[in-house]
Amino acid sequence: MGINDYTTNKLISYYNSFLLKKQDNHKEKYKEFEGWFSASTAGSCYKKQYFNVSGYEGTCPDEKSMRLMRLGTIVHKDITDTFETYREEIESEGFELFVEHKVILEELNVVGHLDLGIYNKETYTLDVTDLKTAHSYKWKKMFGRDIDKNPSVNYYLQVATYGIGLAKELGISTDNVNLSLTWYKKDDSSIRAQKIDNEWIEEARNYWNELNMDIKTELPDSTDYDAIVFAVPHKEYADINLNKWIIQNGTLLFDANNVLSKQQVSEIKQNKLNYMSIGRG
Repeated sequence: MGINDYTTNKLISYYNSFLLKKQDNHKEKYKEFEGWFSASTAGSCYKKQYFNVSGYEGTCPDEKSMRLMRLGTIVHKDITDTFETYREEIESEGFELFVEHKVILEELNVVGHLDLGIYNKETYTLDVTDLKTAHSYKWKKMFGRDIDKNPSVNYYLQVATYGIGLAKELGISTDNVNLSLTWYKKDDSSIRAQKIDNEWIEEARNYWNELNMDIKTELPDSTDYDAIVFAVPHKEYADINLNKWIIQNGTLLFDANNVLSKQQVSEIKQNKLNYMSIGRG
């Protein structure tokens, strides 16, 4: 069978195949929501989100990455199974329990599954947490002496999105929502909650609203503008034929960040277009 061999170990190859099938099953879970944003992708750039909702297949994670992600999945399942085991006891005390609960925000075109939510029916408050695993270095940067000042924006937006969705489902204000990330340290199985400020709820709303804005795919009529500013060096800007687009010499082209290519600048000068720049020698 070859389970003792280092180079062609059947245990490893079968396990990798098993994980690939698990990935396919996960995709099937969201098949009815094709064209929707996934809450777990919160914080991703517009281009990545566009490819996700358009059905483009991304690159498959390598075998090691799949195994690492599976460890996180196993921890998630153990904890969610724990709360299912004690559901009756928890709910008998005046709480409503949400485990692996589907959250749908139609107005934002977002769907996802929150890990754990507990609603207090007496105080009308909702606690929502998302489970994450971390290695020792990540843990130290969050809970050690030298705390990382850069927040895990994607994770904060993700759990905030769940808070928005479940609060809406329950008919309560998001002011009554408490957010956290619950971290599981892979090295020694320590568990610790990290409170997340409610300001991320508004950040999440803004993020999803911006993603749902209609983006023009064609250049506007340049004659409608007195000045056009290039500030971010997107590749698409370098492909614009400015001499065809700018049909009146009075429109000012302002390159604020060395965005335009040398060829574009040369053509601008040859055609005597109105041009200014900063950041160039």
